Order: sequence, then C-alpha cells, then structure tokens
Amino acid sequence: MKNCIFTLEDGQAEGERPQVIKEAFQVFECTWNSALEGAFADKAGCLEGYKPPYRNFNGITSMHGAHFILNIDKILIKEKYYNSIKFCETLLPLKIFCAVLELFLHSKIIA
Repeated sequence: MKNCIFTLEDGQAEGERPQVIKEAFQVFECTWNSALEGAFADKAGCLEGYKPPYRNFNGITSMHGAHFILNIDKILIKEKYYNSIKFCETLLPLKIFCAVLELFLHSKIIA
C-alpha cells in the first residue's frame, strides 16, 4: 500500500494479519468465524457473481454479496480515549455511549 496516507504498523493480535492504522484512535482486530454455517468452503474472487445455493447469514449470501461474522480478538485504543471511558470523562468531539463502556469493562483491553 505504497500510496496509503496513513502510517501502518503491526497490531497486537496473534497470527498473520494486516497492519493497523497508527493514527486511529480505536482499532478492532478480528477474525472471521468461518465455522458458522460451513462458510469456510466459500472462495472469494468471482467478480461475475456467485451461483446459489447461498448461505443465510455467514459467507456468500447473494450473487454479489457476503456477510461475515467476526470474533473480536483485540481492541486497541489510544490511552487518552481509554482513560476518558475508564474515568467517565468527556472527551470531545468523540461521543461514547454506555454500550461501549460496557464492552470495554468486559473485554480484553489494550491501552
């Protein structure tokens, strides 16, 4: 990605993964749960579209579409945003909702 305007760096999740954007205030490192609905058998790359049968919710779901159920492996967040959630501080212009706070309190957080 030689023309990328962002700085890319290695993430913190294990295994071979794409790099993450260093300037991002938050990154979710995920893996596709290909075991659901047998979606591991799907192969990408057919630009003309895929013939049926289609999967209901995970993998190739229509002629030109797909849905992917992801597992969140790591949540990377800049320290000032992490602290604003942890200590219930307001950090503008970012609006943080209660559901996000709940996610952070019960997840694997890397600050």
